This record gives sequence, structure tokens and C-alpha cells, in this order.
Amino acid sequence: MKNSKVLKSILFLSGILLLGIGGVITFIPIEFNASNGVDLGANISVLSDIRAASMVLLIGGLLILLGIFIPKLTFTSSIIAVLLLLGYGFGRALSMGLDGMPADALFKATIVEFVLGFANLFLLFKYKEDEIK
Repeated sequence: MKNSKVLKSILFLSGILLLGIGGVITFIPIEFNASNGVDLGANISVLSDIRAASMVLLIGGLLILLGIFIPKLTFTSSIIAVLLLLGYGFGRALSMGLDGMPADALFKATIVEFVLGFANLFLLFKYKEDEIK
């Protein structure tokens, strides 16, 4: 991919967001979810699912950040950012349609996920070179 400060900035924001949220949910899932009015209780199976999904965010965020510093990973990092952010955004939007409105913080998270996801998608197409041959 072409070297761009805008691309690196969006990847940085995306990576830091996913790394941070993934880390917090991985290590303090009960407290984090409680801040949005979700009581996870002590259900070990639910905690296992929550930690597994949040670890995907944490590792995805790390890989996205690596793409800033390792040019060979920038294209892959952009794809990971698009998949994770738009996947979460569309998943939350679907839930809003099927289940109703979540806590305000989760609604705001949806907006951030869509903004960063579509920014990454736009930049992926704008700055890609012949990555897929």
C-alpha cells in the first residue's frame, strides 16, 4: 500500500480503540459490562465467550497497529480494521433493529465503529496498490 499519514492515523485510532477495548473486556469483563447496565453474573460459560471475543479485538488491534510500522502488513491491517469495525457496527445495527436500543454508550460505540470502519474501507481502496495479484 502507498505510505500515507492519513492512513496511518486512521489505523492508529482503530488499533488503539480495538486494543484498548479488547484488553479491558478481556481482563475486567464484569466491570466493563456493568458500566453499560449488563450484569454478567458469575456464569463461567458467558465469561468464556466474552473473553474469547474480546481477545479477538485485542489481537486484531495489535495487528492493525503493526501495519503502521511494518509496510508489508499495512494492507492486511486495513482489511482487519474494516472487518472488525464494520462487523461490530453492522452487528450492533442489526441488534438495534431486532432487539431495540441499547445503552447510550453502546449506541455511541456503533457510530464510532461505522465511522472508523468506513474510513478504513475508503482508505483501503484509495491507497491500495496491486496487493492482490
